[in-house]
Amino acid sequence: MFRPDCGWIETIHSCAMFAGKTRELLRRLDHLGWAQKSYILFKPHKDNRNEHNIAKSHNGNTLSATSVSSPQEILDITIRKQPDAVAIDEAQFFDTKIIDIVSQLRDQGYWVIIAGLSSTSEGRPFNSMPYLLSISDNITPIYGVCAKCGGIATKTIALFPKSTDVEVGGKEKYEPRCNKCWQEDYNNTDETVANS
Repeated sequence: MFRPDCGWIETIHSCAMFAGKTRELLRRLDHLGWAQKSYILFKPHKDNRNEHNIAKSHNGNTLSATSVSSPQEILDITIRKQPDAVAIDEAQFFDTKIIDIVSQLRDQGYWVIIAGLSSTSEGRPFNSMPYLLSISDNITPIYGVCAKCGGIATKTIALFPKSTDVEVGGKEKYEPRCNKCWQEDYNNTDETVANS
């Protein structure tokens, strides 16, 4: 885990859900703990799949987290507590203010580690994630396993009619897909509904 002695942004991302983004984030934070570095893990309040004070990967790993409603809270809490690193899980759920907040944290010398889904189930850029990737000093792509064919998943398919990009859910609502299976499912439905 390399980081120069200055501000640094690294982003763990995938276009497919269930690829292990949060698991990788928690692994990196575990390493920070072994190195006796302090950190704060933030998660968006709208991610209501688990308890608000817990970040949980799909394989069951958990870590205490601070649930926030806005990116400004991340900056305020960080300035008050002065950790060595700032971690942000499920960054795709934050509005565009997250871009400026992350930039400010880096410019103030913080190590910022972000995990997020970079594409919606319709194959469009997910909120601020493309911008966060563009300002990152280090990017780690993570791939999932297609739930239909077992291939490399680079997409997510919604198993229900969606009305907005942000519809929080887990395995009951979404599945990872390789591009071929995603195209088959997506093209066999209308623009916002995918059935498998």
